[in-house]
Amino acid sequence: MALRRTRDVRTPVCIRVDGKEVVADEGEPLTLAIQASGRDVLARSVKYHRPRGPACYAGRCDGCLMRVDGVPNVMTCRVPATDGMVVETQNVLGSAEADLLAVTDWFFPKGMDHHHMFTAFGPLNRVMQKIARRIAGIGRLPEAVASAVAPTDLRADVVVVGGGVAGLTVAREVAATGACVRLFEEEQSLGGVRGLEARAYAESETESESAQRFDADVGATLEDEAEEAGAIIHRRTPVVAILDGVVVAHAEQGLIRVETGAIVLATGTHEGAVPVEGSDLPGVVGWRAALSLLACGAVPGERVVLLHDDDHATSSLAARYVAAGVEVVHRGSPAGLRRVEGGHAAERVVVEDERGERTVPCDAVVLAAKPSGAFELGGQSGADVAWRDDGFWIVADPKNGATRTPGVWAVGAATGVVDPEAIESQAEACARAVEAHRVG
Repeated sequence: MALRRTRDVRTPVCIRVDGKEVVADEGEPLTLAIQASGRDVLARSVKYHRPRGPACYAGRCDGCLMRVDGVPNVMTCRVPATDGMVVETQNVLGSAEADLLAVTDWFFPKGMDHHHMFTAFGPLNRVMQKIARRIAGIGRLPEAVASAVAPTDLRADVVVVGGGVAGLTVAREVAATGACVRLFEEEQSLGGVRGLEARAYAESETESESAQRFDADVGATLEDEAEEAGAIIHRRTPVVAILDGVVVAHAEQGLIRVETGAIVLATGTHEGAVPVEGSDLPGVVGWRAALSLLACGAVPGERVVLLHDDDHATSSLAARYVAAGVEVVHRGSPAGLRRVEGGHAAERVVVEDERGERTVPCDAVVLAAKPSGAFELGGQSGADVAWRDDGFWIVADPKNGATRTPGVWAVGAATGVVDPEAIESQAEACARAVEAHRVG
């Protein structure tokens, strides 16, 4: 893998990574800065110490876990780079590229049954347990004990979780009635996947249709309209739990607890994965991850494989990559991927299509697997969750987002509604239902 910037560093800051000074662009994800310095491997897997790198750039995988300023297990893709940061590799004996503990993978080629290892002879088993306790877990304890911070208690008539088009539409419509609305979004930028596409293709003449539509219809106005209507937007504040009608969110300054009478879940979808051999190698990234990198001014490699069932999406990204000097060595369907091969990172893929099975050399693979609804908060809030079409989804009325639990609604892609016009229609109907519930 050879992640490369497509634009110059605008506001340079200096961070230290394993003792080496690295120049970062202030505010960009730490992960990007580290990879742009020439590193493929950022972490190692827990059991077999196989090489790992970021796959999602959204805090959904463990490929970017590192120690930052003395704090272990930090998802570096979620941390903006600031001057003076100290970043260290963890869970290795040696370095990320040359981890001596990787001998475990070689020593146990058929897998390790650690539950029954060395159990026949008591003294040897006790020695093994002592060794296991020394190497188990990830990372050392923090260098300093953080002071306890009391949660911030807030109140709202309505809480909206998710700042995509559906969430922003509900927040705008309900806030316009005079209700106190708080919207929580884990990203700094709003707009969901459509907003991500718009940012990724902002400097391109090959914008996807959804990016064009987002810019033209809602990108410049929807967020402003929601705030002008009175909605309070909490950016970079993911909701982590819903307990007995209390919404718990994690902000930089600590936890926030919000008592509310109505909850609207607009949580979107999780990007899926393709379960083939080698799909966990550094250099294999999700489609949204590739868009996130593009929005930050980076490409995942120099010889890239694009796998997506949507020809228009593939053509849009391929054109953007070619314009950036990237060679797109293969385009196809994720269903045709047989395996990814390589040592410390992706070096080639084996694919099968109408031309038969063949090997394609590459240094990055961009995969668009089938998504699944971000359903977890739906289950916590009392809504039904169902498996359909290879994924879990929150069960809600497609017309207005009502769930089986009074006071809880779910709208947009989290429920399986994906058509932009249907999402906006459902969100507007949801807002009317929420207001009727609030005043009734």
